[in-house]
Amino acid sequence: MGLEDVSIGTSTFTRATSVGGTVVLHQINASNLGSGFPVNLSSPIIPTGTVNGVNTVFTLPTTPGGVVLVYVNGVLYFPTGAAIYDYTISGTTITFNTAPPTGSRVLAVY
Repeated sequence: MGLEDVSIGTSTFTRATSVGGTVVLHQINASNLGSGFPVNLSSPIIPTGTVNGVNTVFTLPTTPGGVVLVYVNGVLYFPTGAAIYDYTISGTTITFNTAPPTGSRVLAVY
């Protein structure tokens, strides 16, 4: 499975009409997604840091907003605030409670 950057453009949702035309149902673009929507021009991104089973600190390229999703090997990890949490974020730094295993894929969406 490859990793590709999400390209933010304009998406228009349309449907066919009974008279052979189309009607725009909704148009989504970078200006009307709303605040807090977990998408960044480069999401999902791979934080920098050594994935060696020992390192717990990884760095994001920019400071995330209020919504951050962190995955290790496709599993969503729980942030600070959850009853049992897997990581904390301070600025651009993700600190895991337990180091991701060697060879893991760490991804962040924000």
